[in-house]
Amino acid sequence: MTQIIGIQAPALSDWKLTTIGWIFSIALFTLGASAAIFGKWLERVGPRKAMVASALCFAGGFFIAALGIHLHRIELIYFGHGVIGGIGLGLGYISPVSTLIKWFPDKPGMATGMAIMGFGGGAMIASPLSVSLMDLFSSSSSTGVAQTFLIMGILYFSLMMFGVITVRIPPPGRKPDHYGMSSSITYSITMYIMAVLLLVGLICNLLIKPVHSKYFMGQQTKEH
Repeated sequence: MTQIIGIQAPALSDWKLTTIGWIFSIALFTLGASAAIFGKWLERVGPRKAMVASALCFAGGFFIAALGIHLHRIELIYFGHGVIGGIGLGLGYISPVSTLIKWFPDKPGMATGMAIMGFGGGAMIASPLSVSLMDLFSSSSSTGVAQTFLIMGILYFSLMMFGVITVRIPPPGRKPDHYGMSSSITYSITMYIMAVLLLVGLICNLLIKPVHSKYFMGQQTKEH
């Protein structure tokens, strides 16, 4: 239940917050497992095919979860957003990491940090966009979450396919620019990148609280 439509207490059929929390636990577990399992497959087929599979799984997870919300079936959300979407997350996570490390073999830490920055920084756009979409689709009988999942799935698929089209791997034998850069300069650049990553992470965490406080009840419900 949400506070948008003036509901102050959950209905008997509502899911508990602890039940909903398992969605993200499943997604995070599946993310790590799929990244480990499909790592060798990614290196064999290349980032483009892996990114296509990632887009299909991630967007498909949103669509299945939207159906689960519409039918009020939590197991569909577990399967869609948790398992299928988690596989998409895992493939989408390791694809840019592997590609960027190939472009910057002398700076693997920086390459990984760039991928993580893009991966986590997307929440800076997705979080307020999700709020706006739920505001748009909410009504007296719906919170607009299912419709928001459908739109977000379409947007994510479109953007990820743009990445599929534009991704490139370096030619064999290519050496990165400034290959002989001094260690002090490299250290300074790395520290700047880490500072930016820390700032992005803090901003993403700050965005979570207003979304939660606006759309989810902040008080524990009493058992009847």
